[in-house]
Amino acid sequence: MVGTRSGWLGIDCVAMALALSTAVAEGQPPALSASGDDRAASLQRRPSVLPTSQAAPSAGVADLPAVVARAADRPKLQIFQPTELVGGVGNEQILAGDVLPMVEQEVGRILQKMAPEQRQAVRASELSQVRATLLKRMLTPVIRNKLLYVDFLRDGAQNAGDKLDQQLEHIHERVDAEFEKSQVPHLMTSLKATSRAELEASLRRFGSSLKGQQQLFREQVMGMQMRQRYVTKNPQISLEQLLTRYQENIEEFQIQPKARWEQLTVLLSRFASREAAYNDLVDMGNRVFFGASFAEIAKLRSHGLNARDGGYHGWTAQGSLVSDVIDQALFTLPTNELSPILEDESGFHIIRLLERVDGGRVRFRDAQEQIKDDLQEEHRQQEWEEYLTRLRREIPVWTVFDDATQTAAKPTTPRTDPR
Repeated sequence: MVGTRSGWLGIDCVAMALALSTAVAEGQPPALSASGDDRAASLQRRPSVLPTSQAAPSAGVADLPAVVARAADRPKLQIFQPTELVGGVGNEQILAGDVLPMVEQEVGRILQKMAPEQRQAVRASELSQVRATLLKRMLTPVIRNKLLYVDFLRDGAQNAGDKLDQQLEHIHERVDAEFEKSQVPHLMTSLKATSRAELEASLRRFGSSLKGQQQLFREQVMGMQMRQRYVTKNPQISLEQLLTRYQENIEEFQIQPKARWEQLTVLLSRFASREAAYNDLVDMGNRVFFGASFAEIAKLRSHGLNARDGGYHGWTAQGSLVSDVIDQALFTLPTNELSPILEDESGFHIIRLLERVDGGRVRFRDAQEQIKDDLQEEHRQQEWEEYLTRLRREIPVWTVFDDATQTAAKPTTPRTDPR
């Protein structure tokens, strides 16, 4: 091991927390994996290959309603059963049941956002298209987690030797205890189960089980232990690097003048004469001057777009207003004082400047902490990508979405150690 990093048995709550926080940060819902029984049944199945011409393009969640709308014009896709192999990483298999529960959760969210009449109009073939698109997309994080887990086992075999099984049993005990403490309550809440029996039944409806969830959690925690090992927590950043980044991106540290204010407005179009409009604003201004609430007067009588908000305008950059008269007043008047009556093409206005930030440039000493954070994150991301790239070179990966030349790497004999 390098530096102060922990040894192979260094699984602790920090690693567990990292595994969970990383999954949440990357938008992964609590995955529902296939059950041990389903995985055993999969040993009798051979991997199925989806022809490239039918493979669904990767799409983000925001694109999926559009996928539903276009799906009827596309060929019908294969429907995967939970026990069917859809991929593999080294000797580790990925069943459709490892991914389909997440797919079903997402499909449910999509349908929930639709109007009732839209939901009823969705065809089964269209939902099949969406499910295939989601399955392909959601295989990516599953494969990544499997790569990390395989590397963890590979590293353990090198370090533990003939004591590997004994040490794995010890690790499982610690991780399983954390699973019971943090994950089981979370699952019960998310699936609205009031007992373990109800939870098990709910998981079965997703093609999963507590045993499958426990194994998935093991893999996540063990895999993220490898991330801790190969990604530096606090990489060193030199003063020269900080200065270089500051100078190369100096425009990003320019401060544009901005202001926030309150405003009373009368529109000429709402009065019979210019004089009547002017007198109405004078009356509003006098009421505020002698103690009335600016916000209340604005809500009751102002014609401004923000009248409902008491005439309040949040931070606005200089030069972005339609009214040049108001824009100039905001950046010349003192704060917390009523302005003189301002006139433009639309009508008359009174403003009260609440706060203003003048233009300038963030000094290096004030910017360097943020620059350091950015550079450290970039360094960590680079180490992470390099590590994953190396794993992909060293560990065979295949999926049913690969083309004919890539699928040659898939295993011909399924694993015989069901979970």
